[in-house]
Amino acid sequence: DAAGGLPPSSLMDAGYAAVRARQDDEAVAYFKRAIDAVNGLQLRMEPQMLYDTRRMVADVSRKWGVLASLTVRNGSGVVPNFGAVGGGAPGNPVTQAGAEVYYRPWGFRNGQFVEVFARGFATLDSENGGGTGGDSFAGAVGARWKPLTAHNLVLSFSRTFGPNVNDDWLAQIGWSWDYGTDLRVDRPSWWTTRLYAEAGRYLENETDYAIASAMFGRSYVVSADGRTVLSPHLFAGVEYTSNQPGDNTAAGAGPGVSLRRWFREDAYNAPRSYWDITLQYRARLMGDNRMKGLFVNALLSY
Repeated sequence: DAAGGLPPSSLMDAGYAAVRARQDDEAVAYFKRAIDAVNGLQLRMEPQMLYDTRRMVADVSRKWGVLASLTVRNGSGVVPNFGAVGGGAPGNPVTQAGAEVYYRPWGFRNGQFVEVFARGFATLDSENGGGTGGDSFAGAVGARWKPLTAHNLVLSFSRTFGPNVNDDWLAQIGWSWDYGTDLRVDRPSWWTTRLYAEAGRYLENETDYAIASAMFGRSYVVSADGRTVLSPHLFAGVEYTSNQPGDNTAAGAGPGVSLRRWFREDAYNAPRSYWDITLQYRARLMGDNRMKGLFVNALLSY
């Protein structure tokens, strides 16, 4: 390449070799040159492959991000990533919000990245007698590690704190598998599946929680620019909390629909952010009512 002899057809191979060697800046440079070669008609690439290359640029070059959510559900329970949260006894709606900022100090590392994070969670409204506002705030600072390139397994360790929270150490392990959750540019609809599992232990209080869920549906492009997707789906989930008042385990299932809008893209980067609104109605399968009834979640991933 330094001698000017690398053909455009080898740019993608060079980019992936640089990713595996954990040379993120070099990898991004090769992928960008491949995109330029396609636009300059020096390299032929199918539209979806070109989009996937832009997704690689966005993923490998990411250094930080922000996640924020607003959720309405029946009572307290488990919130993915945040762990077990308060909110009163199950049975009546509770509105809760959470936010997290994270940073990757050593970059992408061939998909084995480390992230340091700070997050907070609070109950905004509760009809169950639980604390709200500042009294309900629970924060955490910590780090997580994705040790495997090809599998989305994440190990996390953090310190939790809050005005009415016993300061504690929280150890977590999470796993997910996704199919069709990113955009496609080669078809107007596609099948979508997401499997998720997480478990955590508060070390000093010696309490445990776990959650598992499955979502299966179909995604449809509903905007002229191809960046808004509607996804009707079926959901099933179960959660466990060792110190939950009443039933430790609850499960629910039912239909739902999600609307997602992707944004923040350029010629080299696939959309790096999205907002998502999900509405589900869950029937109780077992346990108390915290996995029953209306579930609404608004999520921003930036």
